[in-house]
Amino acid sequence: MARFALSLILSLLWCSLGNASVYQTMGRARNLASQNRYTDAVRALDSVINSPHSRTSLLFEAYDSRARCHKKSGNYSAALADYDAALGIDASELNRAIVSLNKTDLLIQTGQYSEAEKILNDLPCHNQDTKNRRITNLASVYTRTERFQQAENLYKTAISEFSDSTDKAIICHNLGVLYMQQGKWAEASRQLSIADSLYGRLTAEKFISLSNLALSEAFSHNCELAIMHIDTALSGLARIVNLSHPDLIIMRRKKAEILLACGNTEKAKEEFREYFNLNRQNIISAFEGMSVQNRLDFWKKEKPLLSLAFGLENSYPELLFDVALFRRGISMPAKGAEFKSILNYNGRDIRNRLSKKDAAVDFVVYPKRDSSGKLESHMGAIVATKKNIRFVPLGLVSEIENHIVNGIRLKTAISCGRADHIDAVYSDSSLTQKIWMPVLGWLDNIDRLFFVPDGIFNLLAIEHLPGLPADIRIHRLTNLVNLLSEKRSSTPRDFLLAGGFDYDGLPDSAIENILPNHNAADFLRDNIREISFSTLPGMKAEVDTIFRFMPHAEHTYQLSEEYLKHNCGKYGGMHISTHGYTLHLDDDKGNYILSDSISADRSLLASGLALSGANNAHRHSDREDGLLSARELCDMDMRNIGFVVLSACQTADGKVSDEGPAGLVRGFKIAGAGTIIATLWEVNDEAAMRFMTMFYKLTALGKSKSEAFRLAQDYLRGYCIEEPEIIEEYDPAIQSSRIIETGNTVVSYPFASQSMWAPFILIDNTDI
Repeated sequence: MARFALSLILSLLWCSLGNASVYQTMGRARNLASQNRYTDAVRALDSVINSPHSRTSLLFEAYDSRARCHKKSGNYSAALADYDAALGIDASELNRAIVSLNKTDLLIQTGQYSEAEKILNDLPCHNQDTKNRRITNLASVYTRTERFQQAENLYKTAISEFSDSTDKAIICHNLGVLYMQQGKWAEASRQLSIADSLYGRLTAEKFISLSNLALSEAFSHNCELAIMHIDTALSGLARIVNLSHPDLIIMRRKKAEILLACGNTEKAKEEFREYFNLNRQNIISAFEGMSVQNRLDFWKKEKPLLSLAFGLENSYPELLFDVALFRRGISMPAKGAEFKSILNYNGRDIRNRLSKKDAAVDFVVYPKRDSSGKLESHMGAIVATKKNIRFVPLGLVSEIENHIVNGIRLKTAISCGRADHIDAVYSDSSLTQKIWMPVLGWLDNIDRLFFVPDGIFNLLAIEHLPGLPADIRIHRLTNLVNLLSEKRSSTPRDFLLAGGFDYDGLPDSAIENILPNHNAADFLRDNIREISFSTLPGMKAEVDTIFRFMPHAEHTYQLSEEYLKHNCGKYGGMHISTHGYTLHLDDDKGNYILSDSISADRSLLASGLALSGANNAHRHSDREDGLLSARELCDMDMRNIGFVVLSACQTADGKVSDEGPAGLVRGFKIAGAGTIIATLWEVNDEAAMRFMTMFYKLTALGKSKSEAFRLAQDYLRGYCIEEPEIIEEYDPAIQSSRIIETGNTVVSYPFASQSMWAPFILIDNTDI
């Protein structure tokens, strides 16, 4: 009996000590999270969750806390999984409602509006706080899905029901922002004025609301009051936060907008310059500790804000060149510490690099307000030479996208995949006049033109349009800063030459301790019925032929995703001949008013390459899924790879935004790869093989990549086949037709049409 009692006491003591340790760990996790040390906080919370001493209530809190840490770290899938784990634990209805609201915050942030709306519609509210959050989040869903009337009705209901003045102030402010989004400036001013009167204390929220009121007043043509209010907001917020605080920087941008709207361009230039300088340093500082996903999300937030500066147009081209270069650096962040130097380059650095016969053109899509204050997307070009710089407006983006070619819109013609439409696009000299002539009109006596595309130009080989001067060599870049980078080896010593994969059989996998990533397969299965790629003999024949000109390359018919992820760093170049894919899916529409909340860019999952075993690997949880998505490429390190050839369909395609297609090219560039050859649409197998064969033959003979690329295209266009002329002739004797050879020959050019030779584009080749 005494032995049993002693055992019981020891057991209780052990449990007591275990519980104390778990609670201490939970407290440490809270402190770490408050210091923004989210990775360390997650480790501590892992211990709590895996401890046998964690009670149900503590486990519930730990999952919720870990989800919030994952969210802050940009690991959204892990955060959603933890919220679901917490909701699977027995807890009070109030606590479950709070976690459900936390989950909807993340769903809204990542653009998963329908799922968030379903949760919010079914959510019971147990107190005023949860009721307020539910209404605010549901109205946010309505706003982001452009159901403005429903959002407005919800906000008005909340105003009538909320008793707390601060809560009412927040709702009035949100309603005012909703009106701003619709260009209803008078209604916005009215609600924001009410919000200003309801905020009791001089808080940051009050001054942010006042800055939005000033913006609304400016577009209601009440400039004197707008400038007074924005100055009050700026001075008030400056007393609360430090001068580098993001809210204060955003407010400076609003003042620049107000000055521009009120016709004071000179002062607007000063404010935009100050805003840009402060924001540049703030972003560089923030980027240093960010993950790849954080950077992608951060850019989605910052992009439209920075782009507003282009409304200055030709009144300040020097500043706009700096802004354009900075935008490019954010959109494709470099690996390691290199991003600092890239983000600090400016237009002067580029112009110093140019020779007297060079020109650099950065096309930009930018928001510009019309006379009513409504934002519309415009296209412009920053044209720079060694001596001069100019901003050239090209008009509304919609006018370019709606340009009629072959009876349909340009945007439809370049994305539908039909050869007749593609041929019509690249035969349309009026398109050349619309895009290039305003730019070339400012240039004289140049030999080389480097350009960076934007918007629809990313999916259009504008360098192949008809009527361009034959004596100017035009080179496509992803960032003009690449002109300043060190030259990489033009003939990489360690070259991977892979193609002709078996997509059904599972490849050998010798990589141990891997954490398989099935996000690409999950994304495809969510959006298409099945994953199925067919083996094409032309792919194997292509790499076999190229191998004749690169006998030192590593030549293989098998390339597993595991192998490529773990060994890409040892190669100096690679040619991958396989299937590429891009799904064109609708995405949430960006809005600069709502851009204070980031959203995950899932569009990078919509593009990828099929590697060995892609049809079946996703069925095995212990291996990679055989699909290398553009998003996965972002996490790889390819800084050693100077040259990549993506011999597949649509490898330059992707959902287009200001920074270019969210596809394979962006993934490879973020990974650090150098020059890339990619394709804009589905490529004819024989045309691809002949183009690639000639390209490698010419480089083996010592031609530069740009010269070999141009000559390979010329070869493809001029490739001819001579065949005997055959005619069909009716013979009365046999009362039937018969085939007769005339003795003559007929010459045909099977690859002369633009749809055959124009899909190939050469990107970021500075070895000229």
